[in-house]
Amino acid sequence: MHLAHEVSEQAFAQARAKLSLVTIAGLNDWPIARAEQDGFVPRWRGLRLVAAALWSSARQP
Repeated sequence: MHLAHEVSEQAFAQARAKLSLVTIAGLNDWPIARAEQDGFVPRWRGLRLVAAALWSSARQP
């Protein structure tokens, strides 16, 4: 049985907008815990490494 189907970007964005921040955070808990359990989360001196990018479309003076 094939359960996956394609949805438009707009439909995905609308569905995601209906989720609370608590729900979104909860959806991340299981895969993060599993990745840590399986050793896929890089650590440096015992700290979890996280990379983030910050950008802005605003013009800088």
